[in-house]
This record gives sequence, C-alpha cells and structure tokens, in this order.
Amino acid sequence: MKEALKTKPAVWQRRLEKEAKAGAAGFADAERMASRLEEDRQMATEAAWPPRLIRSMDDTWYFALRLRSGELVHFQTAHLLSREWARLDGAEIEGASPDLTPAAWPERGLDVRVSDIVWIIEAST
Repeated sequence: MKEALKTKPAVWQRRLEKEAKAGAAGFADAERMASRLEEDRQMATEAAWPPRLIRSMDDTWYFALRLRSGELVHFQTAHLLSREWARLDGAEIEGASPDLTPAAWPERGLDVRVSDIVWIIEAST
C-alpha cells in the first residue's frame, strides 16, 4: 500500500480536524464527533453490516473485501453513507474494469453497496 496510507488516526479525529479547519473546535466538537460515530455504528449494526466493516469505521487499518462482481478492494476506513451504502477510504481496486481509471477514485473514496460484499478480512497486526 502507499506509504502515505500507513498512518493510523481514528476516523472521528480526522472528521474533527476537517471541521476544525471550517471553524469548529473544542471539547464539545470532539464529543459531537464521537457521538456521531457511535450513531453510525449503531445504524450499521441494525442494518446487519459485516462486523469487520463496522470495525473499520473507527479503526483505520488494512482491510480487504471481495465484491460480488469479482473486484478485490483494499481499504483502510469505512464511512456510513446509508444503511445500504458505505464509502471506503484509501481504496485500491484489483480486477476493476479497464474503463475505471485509478486517478478517478483514491482521493474521494469508493462507494460500495454493502449487500454486494461477499467477504471481508482484516490484516493481522
């Protein structure tokens, strides 16, 4: 994986940093971010997301999943978009269609339908 992807900040910390740049800062914002992450985890649990996908929401690490269409996706963090969709950050796709240009997706994440995930694994420590 890319050298820049080897850091391990928590998801809520990155969200807080992003909001801090927009003018939000302080302990109350950190609590709000932690609360939002907990709400996202609860919704993902209720929607029967795979446990490792839920774990990847607050544990930036190395994960891989296989989509029903055959692509193998390596990623570091997942974000809840809805009960049915997740955004994978730090995504690298193996076996993607030649029409998909790699420059089009890494910085913005990859949105996947959770029901299209066949399996998911987590790298060992």
